[in-house]
Amino acid sequence: MKVLVLGSSGRVGTALFEHLPDFGPYQLTGLDVTEHTDPDRRTGDVRDREVITQAVEGQDAIVHAALNPALNHTVTDVRFFPGLLDNVWMSCNVFEAAIEADVETVVYASSTHAVGRYEQEHAPELYADPAPPFRLGPEVAPRPDSLYGAQKLFDEAVGRLAAELHDISVYVVRIGNVRGPAADHPYAPAERSDAERGTPAYERSVRRMKAVWFSRRDVANFVDCCLRDDTVDFDIFYGVSDNDRAWFDREHARQQIGYEPLDAGEEWSGPPDAA
Repeated sequence: MKVLVLGSSGRVGTALFEHLPDFGPYQLTGLDVTEHTDPDRRTGDVRDREVITQAVEGQDAIVHAALNPALNHTVTDVRFFPGLLDNVWMSCNVFEAAIEADVETVVYASSTHAVGRYEQEHAPELYADPAPPFRLGPEVAPRPDSLYGAQKLFDEAVGRLAAELHDISVYVVRIGNVRGPAADHPYAPAERSDAERGTPAYERSVRRMKAVWFSRRDVANFVDCCLRDDTVDFDIFYGVSDNDRAWFDREHARQQIGYEPLDAGEEWSGPPDAA
């Protein structure tokens, strides 16, 4: 299967190039604004309609993880910020180009920030509970915690429109927390903070990450499940590893696309150098 990965230099994109070939005979092509020496990764701007039109030609599937990071995840003011229109424009270009090129599948990298207000409303007590009092499924009302989360919801809606009006399958994955290769564990944010090991701030960060962590190979595992599936027209899933503390539903993904996580936050009892 030929798969175009948009945003191939980001955390999701690099995880796919690193791990997705382990799950099947995928032929990956990357596209983002970063220049590469790797011949399988092209340089181009997804905001440019001609660029994305050429890139999707001949592809069987698209993983849309492109993002202008100028739109900060913590932005809560309802006003224009750099990156907002860029990200909206990219997603419209991607879905339109996919439809015109008869691409069968689009996997859209959304975010748990689309429902982030549920967490904010119950934090920090939520992190202390090893069995969360609720699990958010695809049916819950959207409650973005930022303009970034609201933008993700807009993109989800564009994907739904594309799936309902055209012969294309759209898988929305509200992704938890994906780290880089050297920090692919739930202790990474705490280790990089100013908090000392064993302090309440450090432990709070660890407990939260043990809920929202999405390991790099589970990213590829999840996308592989989407690409193999032939039952979905449009659906929303939550992308996290097998974390007991997660307040996100994983059963829907298990039942619908057969996602079985390979990693779990609670398997980690300390950072890699603590042994």
